[in-house]
Amino acid sequence: MKAYDVVIIGASLGGTIAAYQCCKAGKKVLLIEETDWIGGQLTSQAVPPDEHPWIEEEGCTKTYRQLREAIRAYYRKHYPNGQEEGYKNPGNGWVSRITHEPIVAVQILESWLQPYVKNGQLDICYHHKIVDGVTKVIHGSKPMTEIQELTMEHLWTKACTKVKGKIYLDATDQGDLFPIIGEDYHVGSDGKMFQEELGEVTPNPLDLQPITWVACLEKTEAIQKPIHKPKNYEAIRNKLLPMKASYYHQLSWFGPDSNTQSLHTFKMYGHEKGNHPALWSYRRIIDPKRLGDNKGCERSLINWPQNDYIDGNIIENMHIDEHKEAAKELSLSLVYWLQTEAERPDGGKGYPHLRLSGDALGTKDGLAKAPYIREGRRLDAEFIVKEQDIKPKKKGQRVASFEDTIGVGYYHLDLHMTTQTNRFMYDTCLPFEIPLGIMVSKKMNNCIPASKNVGTTHITNSCFRVHPCEWNIGEVAGLLAVYCINHGLSVQEIYHDKNKLVAFQAYIEREGIQLHWSFN
Repeated sequence: MKAYDVVIIGASLGGTIAAYQCCKAGKKVLLIEETDWIGGQLTSQAVPPDEHPWIEEEGCTKTYRQLREAIRAYYRKHYPNGQEEGYKNPGNGWVSRITHEPIVAVQILESWLQPYVKNGQLDICYHHKIVDGVTKVIHGSKPMTEIQELTMEHLWTKACTKVKGKIYLDATDQGDLFPIIGEDYHVGSDGKMFQEELGEVTPNPLDLQPITWVACLEKTEAIQKPIHKPKNYEAIRNKLLPMKASYYHQLSWFGPDSNTQSLHTFKMYGHEKGNHPALWSYRRIIDPKRLGDNKGCERSLINWPQNDYIDGNIIENMHIDEHKEAAKELSLSLVYWLQTEAERPDGGKGYPHLRLSGDALGTKDGLAKAPYIREGRRLDAEFIVKEQDIKPKKKGQRVASFEDTIGVGYYHLDLHMTTQTNRFMYDTCLPFEIPLGIMVSKKMNNCIPASKNVGTTHITNSCFRVHPCEWNIGEVAGLLAVYCINHGLSVQEIYHDKNKLVAFQAYIEREGIQLHWSFN
């Protein structure tokens, strides 16, 4: 049995910064990860930061800002002939103010953790997952369940190791620890359980946002040999997806417009005619010209509506591996279509100068190490943040405020086409404060969610899942673990005692957590 102060399951974006904060505070930490990269959606899942419009001035933690500046410093160092605007946004992508190569982010995050690995404070177990846990009911004024130990298994050798911690953080994208320890959670569409206007009439635990297996394409000068034609390519290309009063082909320049609920037309490059969004520059992660590299190739991450996988889930499902493989095949089919059959404005077909490139992803096949996961299990927390909590309640309201704020965040309610009802939307909400209550379990006294698995609804998860928000949640989870250990408190005691809550808020504010928007 290996003993630690804090055991973190999942080296997601939230889990990684949680580990950093726990180690910085002198704790002995175990970080368990199924892939061989830390950083989750930013790195192994290959998704550039989805951020709000004020990110350059405010709206994130001190360490998140340090990460962004470290990324820019990397490009200044390695591309000395570039433009300052190029360093600010190395890919010149329009999805984010700092599109960049995932491998750069993982190198920076690893450099932050490496000193603690070296001094023995931090153990990182790659290619491991939790398969079992032992819990015990602690009797008191309110009986609570406590994790006694967990069993982790190596994915390849199947060797098992028992581990013990004072505090456990579930920092997996899908709340993988919850069913193992008997935690209560919600999953999928909530129906009208929370009286949300945008909620479906009937709850459906299988109706989740899709996963996307991101690919990286490189634009070259020479004609490239197309990839091997995927086995089910014809079926995927010809598949019709539902749209309001119509259908569209999976592999086409069409997709759902979440604003209008109608069909949307896309294009490949920005120089083409027509007022349609250019997908190549959407998630472009390196633009050599802006970086002063005349010999380099542009690279873009293919995370488009066309490769959102809506045919099944990789949660609460007996066919997880099959769905993962199908999501990969969908992305490869999109790549093959782009190389060979995609209609061009000049009347031709295909963009044969494109090729898969895994350099930026740390892979040989040009696909991300793991699928991009938008939604998983959500804690049945002391407080569930609902649509009506982050919508204006009165005229002139600018921020959704909470007395127990532990951070700030903002993103649109962005629901990608779901796996059962094929529902999608893009709606507005207020810039919000992040309430501590969404991280507080009703039954577990030494387990804290540290990723996208906090107390949100199916609707509000869609704006809490983005990078700065997950980072804030993970960082506070780490600080919360440290605070609980140092003061002999449980999370519940901090949450339910106003004086203790105020003291904790003052502590995290000193550690660089922004608790309120400046325009509150």
